[in-house]
Amino acid sequence: MPAADASTQAGKWEKNRFMGVEIAGKTLGVIGCGNILARSSPTRALGLKMRVVAYDPFLSRARRGAWRR
Repeated sequence: MPAADASTQAGKWEKNRFMGVEIAGKTLGVIGCGNILARSSPTRALGLKMRVVAYDPFLSRARRGAWRR
């Protein structure tokens, strides 16, 4: 972002240089689902149409099912 901002501020429009990457259809791997971020990340990833693969030996069966489609 800083490089894109500096380029734009300099009066350039380098659209092709600062293109993003489509994440829909990609896979998110999560190891350990204990903290808040790790619990919410799979839910958000599903909303972005990503595939979620998670591993946590202490994760309950009900919680695992919440991320499946």
